[in-house]
Amino acid sequence: MLTVRGVWKTYDGGIRALQDVSLDAGRGVFGLLGPNGAGKSSLMRTLATLQRPDSGSVSLDDTDLLADPFRARRRIGYLPQDMGVYPRVTAGEMPEYLAGLKGIGGKRRRQEVSRLLEQVNLADLADRRLDTFSGGMRRRFGIATAFLGAPELVIVDEPTAGLDPSERRRFQFLLADAAQSCVLILSSHIVEDLAGLCTDMALMNRGRIVATGAPRKLVGKLDGRIWQRGAKFGELAALQSRHTVLSWRPSQGGLAVRVLSDISPGPDFEPSDPDLEDLYAARMREAAE
Repeated sequence: MLTVRGVWKTYDGGIRALQDVSLDAGRGVFGLLGPNGAGKSSLMRTLATLQRPDSGSVSLDDTDLLADPFRARRRIGYLPQDMGVYPRVTAGEMPEYLAGLKGIGGKRRRQEVSRLLEQVNLADLADRRLDTFSGGMRRRFGIATAFLGAPELVIVDEPTAGLDPSERRRFQFLLADAAQSCVLILSSHIVEDLAGLCTDMALMNRGRIVATGAPRKLVGKLDGRIWQRGAKFGELAALQSRHTVLSWRPSQGGLAVRVLSDISPGPDFEPSDPDLEDLYAARMREAAE
């Protein structure tokens, strides 16, 4: 169990990135959803022990991760949003080096690197240079390195940025499969990355956690309050002035406009089942008011 309590972080210039952040995450995928600038990456770096908070605590089971970060990193896997690669280093050489840094030696190191590359479908490319990999291949390679040493906590920051839909689905499958044996914290500003993937989640905005819980339970709070109607592009501004518009989506040459309301907004609207995108839009709207 990952336990975070009262974490604050302020950067130079008075930028308050994290404000009293607390959360609990058990085995499986825990999703962290929020817009760019919400503080997600700051929290990820703190959980990965790459920066110290101004105050607060982070523990994994009974171990204080902040008390001895060098030792804690043997229990942590981390895939940052921007993963750089060394030029002229191959997909087989790099994880061998990283495994050595984690204290994995000899025959076990070679076996583990081979197994992880096989899991992410890169075993046949072990001799290929990483700087020739596509974005999707690099992200898959990153997952392999993040799981070196069977970490108990894996932190993945914005994993599908820049990936096409097929690569995104493949990547989500890899994460869901791998998370069965660890606590996996998955940060994203893309709702699709978390819908159906995480068992618990938190919504984050302006450095604060604004909601936590199981996605279905959180979305269920909007039952009976989401309405939808078709509209022309030119109607959007008028609808926004009269209703609490959560989103608008292209639909058959026009728009499907989704509105939050306790009662029917009008005869042209039909009730609609809420989804995670509705929840996200509604909570971000509340936080901004």
